[in-house]
Amino acid sequence: MKKYRVVYNRSDCIGAAACTAVDSNWVMNTDGKADLKESESKLDNTVQEKIIEEKDFPAMLEAARVCPVVVIHIYDFETGEKII
Repeated sequence: MKKYRVVYNRSDCIGAAACTAVDSNWVMNTDGKADLKESESKLDNTVQEKIIEEKDFPAMLEAARVCPVVVIHIYDFETGEKII
């Protein structure tokens, strides 16, 4: 089964909540920024990472596309190729 690595630059999030509207992997935090559910935090929570399976890819891709500040990045887990 194909896997993907999602990298979210939380520090640059503006709290538009577009990701939460299209994908249940996202939730708004009380500080006004989105959080990637069940992710691993890096660099004092300025970056969040999560490995997703192929079944979650379409919704995550949509979340990345609707983000107005382009802070959600998706990579092919096997090759490391950036998809978005």
